[in-house]
Amino acid sequence: MKSVTVSPPSATRSCSDQMRPHTQPPSTVRQAHGPEQRRRASSLAGPRAKAGHPGFLEGRTGFTLTELLVVIAITAILAGILLPVLGTVRRRAELTGCINNLRQLSQALQLYVNDFAGYFPQSFSVNEDGDWETVLDKLHPYVGVPEQMFRCPADEGGAVDFSFLGLPRTSYSVNEAIMPAGPPIRDGGFVRAAQAPRAALTVAFYDARTAMGPKGPDVAPAYRHAGKCAVAYLDGHVKTHTRDAPPPNLTADNFSGLPR
Repeated sequence: MKSVTVSPPSATRSCSDQMRPHTQPPSTVRQAHGPEQRRRASSLAGPRAKAGHPGFLEGRTGFTLTELLVVIAITAILAGILLPVLGTVRRRAELTGCINNLRQLSQALQLYVNDFAGYFPQSFSVNEDGDWETVLDKLHPYVGVPEQMFRCPADEGGAVDFSFLGLPRTSYSVNEAIMPAGPPIRDGGFVRAAQAPRAALTVAFYDARTAMGPKGPDVAPAYRHAGKCAVAYLDGHVKTHTRDAPPPNLTADNFSGLPR
């Protein structure tokens, strides 16, 4: 009996069959796109980028309308919170600058009195050249920057305006009970420091503004710091007053006088 040798399938493949690319049957391809295969491919691809992830904004071209509205709303809320705070800080800084000015003016007045035999200067007078002078002019040598010292930070324009006399605008006035006006306004003479013994209660300088008095332009206290007027006393200390609480023995509209 003649024997028959059976070769394995791979051995009987022709050369053309061996060169042909291996492909999966259609059924196998369809199964590769099934739910199980998609989950497996997703797990191999790694976790997807989420909000807050470094790659979250990759490929995005801009913000959405909702995101812009949220940013605008947050900015408006922050502005509403910060603007009143900034305004309060600015007003406090202006008051601090004003207090420093008045304190230095009071100290300059003390130096002047020591140099002039204990006499206060006159608030208004005419010098030897026929020009008008104020007490602030006489204190120029005793202050560092006169233009800055005579102007309150909250009064950029200079509310005390006697420019019709050729005088610069300022922010402060004086207690005319100790620094009266001289000729030709009136012959107030000169007052000695000994005539004002209660220095801690005697006003020297204060925030002021031009006002119309019974005899023409005059000065009055200016409550420009949130309803407060800064006042420097003869002993050098500075205090703020409201209209309801003026300096001792004085009225809300007149800070010239001596304490009783």
